[in-house]
Amino acid sequence: GKKVVDWALSEFERCKSLKTRVTSQWNLNLNMLFGKQWVEIASGAQGPSIRQQQAPKWKRRKTINRLRSFQRTECSKLQSTLPSIVAVPSTAEDEDVRAAYAAEQAWQSYAEVKRFRRQYNAAIWWAVVTGNGFLKVWWNSALKVRLPDGEDQGDIDYRKVSPLNIFIPEPREREIEDQPYVIEAYTRTVEWANS
Repeated sequence: GKKVVDWALSEFERCKSLKTRVTSQWNLNLNMLFGKQWVEIASGAQGPSIRQQQAPKWKRRKTINRLRSFQRTECSKLQSTLPSIVAVPSTAEDEDVRAAYAAEQAWQSYAEVKRFRRQYNAAIWWAVVTGNGFLKVWWNSALKVRLPDGEDQGDIDYRKVSPLNIFIPEPREREIEDQPYVIEAYTRTVEWANS
């Protein structure tokens, strides 16, 4: 087990160092979006960081944030239509056609109940700001769904993931499915980890 942990930590540090330049640009984009235009990327001993530019004492700075309206426009374009799920019947028989239609209806109902649009919109927001938007889908055994036979089981769950928390080993690879592995890392308190 110790070898696996050592390998995971070394790969995380390698992926993190590959991403520092991109992360500083994303942080600069976030600062600009939230109205802090008078910042710059400064290099330091611990890597690049964002720092406030000092204004001359005799000059009053005026900040007009037009980026937010551009960001809203781009988000609106991308959010105008949700991804659609299309079920194709395997044959032209009525039973298969009805089954495909039922599958599409099931997805629409499921997406409505699980608030897919909210997570999708958050992923689009990150995609506009950083160029990367992620939706993570997994089987959540903690969610209990009662089946007709009375048995409880888990359920599919999904949520947006901030690109700042995703680390990949091959930055030139455009498809995340073609990465050898993906690390999703967070800084949490000990109490959170113990709960």
